[in-house]
This record gives sequence, C-alpha cells and structure tokens, in this order.
Amino acid sequence: MPLQWARRLQSAFTMASLSCLAACGGGGNPAVTLQAPQPFVASTYSVPTDVSKLSYPSSYTTPSTSQAEVNTDPCRLDLDVVSYPKSWLGQSALPAIHGAPFKKETIRGIYLKDIMLSDNPVFVGGCTGSLQSEFAKTIARAKKLGVDHIYVPQWHWAAQRNDGRWYIMRAEDSFGPLRDSDLSFFVSKAHEAGLKVIMMNQIQGMMNNDNASAFIPTKSLDNFRKWLPAYDEFMAERAVFFAALQIDAWEIGCNACFYMDDGDGTDAARQLFQDQYIQTIKRVKSLYNGKIMTHANNSWMRDAPEFLDQVDIIVNSLYGAFTNETIQNPSVSNIKSAFKNGGFAQNAADFKSRGKTILVNFGLQSRANALTEEGYLEETACTAGVNQGDITSTVCAQRNTPPDFALQATYFEAALEYLQELEAQMDLIVFAGEYWETDSLISDVVFPNIGATIRNKPAEGIVKAWFQK
Repeated sequence: MPLQWARRLQSAFTMASLSCLAACGGGGNPAVTLQAPQPFVASTYSVPTDVSKLSYPSSYTTPSTSQAEVNTDPCRLDLDVVSYPKSWLGQSALPAIHGAPFKKETIRGIYLKDIMLSDNPVFVGGCTGSLQSEFAKTIARAKKLGVDHIYVPQWHWAAQRNDGRWYIMRAEDSFGPLRDSDLSFFVSKAHEAGLKVIMMNQIQGMMNNDNASAFIPTKSLDNFRKWLPAYDEFMAERAVFFAALQIDAWEIGCNACFYMDDGDGTDAARQLFQDQYIQTIKRVKSLYNGKIMTHANNSWMRDAPEFLDQVDIIVNSLYGAFTNETIQNPSVSNIKSAFKNGGFAQNAADFKSRGKTILVNFGLQSRANALTEEGYLEETACTAGVNQGDITSTVCAQRNTPPDFALQATYFEAALEYLQELEAQMDLIVFAGEYWETDSLISDVVFPNIGATIRNKPAEGIVKAWFQK
C-alpha cells in the first residue's frame, strides 16, 4: 500500500463501501449482489481455486458451465471456482512457459497484500468473515505452489505524545493494520506447514489525535530527530515480539516508511539515519536472532560497513530499462531485454561480492495500462487515477481501467526466465507477488481484478510451473 493511501484511512474505507453497505447484510449472505451487471455465463471463464487442479494455460480459458459458477457475492469466501469475464484476459495470447522450474535449491517466496481486517478479510463494508481462516487457506495454497518463504505485512502509524515526542502506535490501536494476535496465528500456521516467515517494516504516516485523520509529516531535520528515536523504540519492542514468534528474517530498515532510509537524501539527513541505524541494528541483534535484511536502495549503506557487515540479506526489487518499443510490444523477449539493460544484475552482483544473499521481488498490476502508466493504481478504493492517493466517491478510475491478465502473465514469465539466467551467477531468494487474502476477483468497491495480486490469475499458473520442485 503506497503512502498516499494514508489520507483519512477509516473514512476512505467507509466511502469505498457506500455502494455495498445498502446491499451487504453480512458475510456470505446470498442476498448480497453487486451493483454492476454480471457477465453472462457464455462470456465468462471459471478457474478452480484448488491449486493442485490448475493446468496452465487451459485452466484460465475454460468457459463457465453454469450460472452457479459465476461469482456474484462480494462477501463469499468459500469458492470452489473463481469466474471472470473473458475480456479480462486482454488482447494478447497467454505466454508459453520456457525453462521452468527453478533448480531445487532456489528459495521461493510470495508476499501478501497489506490489507487485512480481522473480521472482514475481503475489505468490503458490510461483509464479515475470519481472517485467520483465510490465512490458513492461503498458507495451504502457497505450499501447493512450491513456496517455502512467505511475507506477511504488518503496517503501523506514527503519532505524537502530549510532550511532543513521536511514537509508533500498536497495530490494534488504529484502523487497518494486521493485529498481533492474527500475526501470531499466521506465523504459527506457516511454520507448521514448513514455511519460513519474512517481515518488513511499513509505517504509513502520522495519525492525528482523533485517530482517524492521517498525513505525511514534512521532511525536515527536526522531524527526522523526532522520527528516529521513535523508530528505534519500535524496533526494540518488535525485536522481542518477533524473537518470541521465531520470525525467520526481518528488515532492519524502513524502506516502506514515510521517511524511507535516508529522510530527504541530504548529507545531513543521511548521516542522522546512518548513525541511528548503526545503533538500532546492534540493539536489535541483542534481542532477535533471525536473519537481518535491508533494501538495496539505501543511499548510504555501501559506505557504512559498520551497518552493512551486520546485514544478511539485501532486498532488491527487479527493475528494467523499459523503452517505448518494449512498452508498445511487451513480449517476453522484449521485457527480458529491459531487465538485462536495467542494471539490476550489476547492482545485485555488487552486494553478492560483499557476502550478502539477494532477495529479489517483482510484480505487476494486471491492468492494461500497467506499462504505459507506470506506478500504483489503488486497489482498495476509488481514486482519480494512477499515483493518485485521494479517495473519491465521484471519480473512479479503477472501474474504467481494463484488466489485462495476459500482460501480467507475460511480465511474470519474462521476470522468471531472466532470474533463472541470473540464478546461474548467484544464489537468489525469488519472491513473486503479490497475493490477495481471499479468492474472489469481484470488482466493485475493491479491485483485485486490476491489482498486483496473482491469485486465480494466469500469472499464478506461471509461478506454479516455476516454483514446483
């Protein structure tokens, strides 16, 4: 979830759900219907939710056989098949798979979507359900995919005490974040399934005293000096908790926080962050004995051996040099070339030479303009467009954006083929994502159909082929 979504989070959830509130009477209520017209059976594909039954690409182009297969209830969680209009596949053919699977030793992972309400895992107003039950299904699904590492996000908010000091709120004290009790359940179930759990830090913004209005505080040295002690105390508290949960790997930095790892990037800010992070990593390692990760885009890390030497894993998001030719003709070969020309391999090799394990993650939203309009289109509410964070009830770019499952699948095949080539040069932890917590692809007030989730989309079939051992 991008930081822009932080504006009036609880109000945004309410606004996004207005159309459903009148119709939704509770989880799984057969009376619940969407306002948008439903596709006819003849124009709909149905995909089994049992991963073991998936066969790529045929499972994603199998016409629905009855009206009962067509999903109409946004609250329903117990789906045997997931349906979607044929048009959602996009204009291109699904790509062929070449070279799969990875070698057995390659570590495989997925990361989950960061919206998780304990009593409403679909994040649609008026629906009810058990997040823990969906966690159990998702973990079993990941195991069938061949996954051995899984990332579950728990985001937080910062706030200000009466004396002016900043602190990080407990997840339970604000709207939206994963509760500690649900996180504990998830980790326990994942470990029971033989999966290792990775945690990263995600602090969205600041909450006002009303615990409803959120904002991004100004970047200034004064605010950085308030932020860093709050971050340090948060890390110490989480270190004790994560040690008790036996979290396998954890980010020491805060790449998905509102100040990231270097504030405003000035020399003064970088020095402040470097000095604090060196102290924080020492404190954390005295309390927590799992693997320590940090992100490759930390601007000062390479010149700070006192910090870098204590890090085990470097997280590096896959990126490429996407030319107009690639964007206009997004074939597997063209996208692979973009990755090869983007400098990713050289960057990863530099950290590898320093004795670090490389965790590479990648993903793409399944929308037709994902390459032509780069960035993030909100998946949990209506906004005016890509990279627009203000929630609106009058404009909804999400409803007017065509899905393109084939484009997402092509991107995934290209990424996995490229990473297999790179794997010959260095050991990798390969993380594909992301993963919605529930099966349905219904789009009305949330939009998994155009989101980065691969669940029940052709890209998941490709991941399954590459991740099988």
